Amino acid sequence: MGFDLNGVGEHLKRPNINWDNDKQVQEYFKWEKETPGAYFRNNSWWWRPLWQYVCLIADDLLTDEQKKGGEYNNDVLIDGDTAKRLGDRLSIALSNGSVKIYQEARDCFRKYCKDKAFADYYFSEENVKAFKDFCLKSGGFTID
Repeated sequence: MGFDLNGVGEHLKRPNINWDNDKQVQEYFKWEKETPGAYFRNNSWWWRPLWQYVCLIADDLLTDEQKKGGEYNNDVLIDGDTAKRLGDRLSIALSNGSVKIYQEARDCFRKYCKDKAFADYYFSEENVKAFKDFCLKSGGFTID
């Protein structure tokens, strides 16, 4: 299972496509990949720790509904202002070393964790950076 985030900013002009037309589908996925803020995806093993971290450092920016909704694929909306503020918060955490410290602590815990379910979840600075970039360029997003 994965988490698909779609940018909703007005600057993102999603092309209308016929999903039965392979060429149009390929062009759409190319557009999605090349358009900053259009799309972000993580599988469950990467998304859950990332979202937990986001909720930890941005507790004051997110509603309880958004925090809970981010744990599931249920179309929760993060508006443009909140997405920008999340991106800014993640930028600070990346630049001041907080993300690296959090990652090292998780890695150490995973190494000695007897709970196999926890040990299978992953967290990285690279994933945080990619999500930060998405937040800053998305104009808001849905978590599907």
